[in-house]
Amino acid sequence: MEGPYQILKTIFQIVKNDVRPETYLCTPAEIILRESLDWDHISQHLQSLINEDLVVMKKLDKFAICITSKGLEKARSLSSPTALPLSFSVSRA
Repeated sequence: MEGPYQILKTIFQIVKNDVRPETYLCTPAEIILRESLDWDHISQHLQSLINEDLVVMKKLDKFAICITSKGLEKARSLSSPTALPLSFSVSRA
């Protein structure tokens, strides 16, 4: 399931600085330029994200992808560093 979430993180990177990221109309070209996958794989991952209600796809003059509030929360949780317990010792020679 890493593939779809990588696409979600990419969309998040595109929209995160917008005043209202949920209304940003992200184009397929913006995603393609940032991903190494071909469009077939990207569209499969987008469909998985749509099924989870993390993004919506709109057909306007051309296709546009919008991240949902749920998608923003998920992307933020994926992007935030997790605290790992540090375990080390120092020995004096």
